[in-house]
Amino acid sequence: MPIVLIPFTFIAIRVDAFHHASYQSFFSQDFMTGLSAFPDTHLPQEVVDKMVEAVLTVPGIFRVLYDLTAKPPWTTEWE
Repeated sequence: MPIVLIPFTFIAIRVDAFHHASYQSFFSQDFMTGLSAFPDTHLPQEVVDKMVEAVLTVPGIFRVLYDLTAKPPWTTEWE
């Protein structure tokens, strides 16, 4: 499950935290293509909540985003 620190910021409420992290869970048989894993459908919501909580413990992280975009062939991580 790739986790990416997004290279741009939105206006943050907290002055000590301004980065955004994004993660994407997906299914793959061959690691060449993948389908997104949807929260509360393919992953229990409790698991997603624990992942978000863990990422938010990293200093400077303000928001966690969940990437549901489709992955074209041969790409299983962010370019």
